[in-house]
Amino acid sequence: MERLCRREQTKIMPLTIVEFIRRFLLHVIPTGFVRIRHYGFLSNRSRKKKLNQCRKALGVKPVEQENSTDKKSRHWYDLVLQLTGIDPTICPVCKMGHMKMHKEIPATSPPLMAVRPPLKRRQEKPVD
Repeated sequence: MERLCRREQTKIMPLTIVEFIRRFLLHVIPTGFVRIRHYGFLSNRSRKKKLNQCRKALGVKPVEQENSTDKKSRHWYDLVLQLTGIDPTICPVCKMGHMKMHKEIPATSPPLMAVRPPLKRRQEKPVD
């Protein structure tokens, strides 16, 4: 299938089996190669160091580093207020009062697999 334009609908493009396989194999990486998403100054290995060097070379003020304790002490509503300018603690009904946190529900992940008790094996009766 081939999309000609975003406004137009999808058209079916007939391909021979050989051409389909050729196009499909263009996306397969040869054995021993690794797909690299980012390289250079955006690579994960040296991103902070290289970005600081880029900022220094461009004459841009470096970004202030936050302590890890500051990140943990910030609440979600502080972040929402900082990012959007909207206070999420204001009552949505009367728009005057502030809602208070009654109880925090801890974040948990769903279990990967349901835990089942081990199956009981039937004991075979000895044959007389």
